[in-house]
Amino acid sequence: MVAMLDRIGETELSDIGAEDDERVVTALAHIPEAPPHDSALIEYAEIYQRRRAGWELSEFAYEFHQRPPPGRRAYHWHEPWAHHFHCLDPRSPDVDDHYRGYEVDVFEAHRAFLRLYAEGEVDCSGLHPLRA
Repeated sequence: MVAMLDRIGETELSDIGAEDDERVVTALAHIPEAPPHDSALIEYAEIYQRRRAGWELSEFAYEFHQRPPPGRRAYHWHEPWAHHFHCLDPRSPDVDDHYRGYEVDVFEAHRAFLRLYAEGEVDCSGLHPLRA
């Protein structure tokens, strides 16, 4: 995660719980000068459970935020919605909903976030709201 993020901004890594039964690994990058915005923030967080065979991924949150807000795109896996997306289109800032999603890995999320960064705007078209 850090190698991907180091190429585009100042990166921070956190690895909490390596000696426990639950481990949280987070990589965060602050990306300066992300026109038309002042900057962008990308955060990848993964939660692992210790199993006999090793660490098993149990949840994730992959996030892209435009600065200043409100643009946001995220891929999540956690209860109660399992795999789902979040999207906040700056052209419709009053609509911040959960959307139907599917399993993605950090590499797929990273490619999507790089496209958002290059395009300069979050777009939520084509997503379908998820109702709890």
